[in-house]
Amino acid sequence: MIFENMIITLDGTAGSGKSTTASILARRLGMKYLNTGSMYRAVTYAVLKEGIDPEDEDKVSELAGKIDLELEEVNGERVLFLEGRNIEKEIREGDVSAAVSP
Repeated sequence: MIFENMIITLDGTAGSGKSTTASILARRLGMKYLNTGSMYRAVTYAVLKEGIDPEDEDKVSELAGKIDLELEEVNGERVLFLEGRNIEKEIREGDVSAAVSP
């Protein structure tokens, strides 16, 4: 495959369609799609569940190094799991959205 070692990144403002564009592009090129924004959200979700202040860089970094995040394909879609649990719905909730930037 010609794209075997290629990585394409997209950046832009929230709500600009980055994820939609990236997933369509990956599908058309036969590449894997990785939504790193979801990974940030997953760490934020874990931080909030542990009662850690999202502004506490040391504690957030420590927790991020301990948690088990897995990306699996389920029914043709990439799904993010935290400690073996599908958290796709939870990482889109308002409390996570409000805390993900720090």
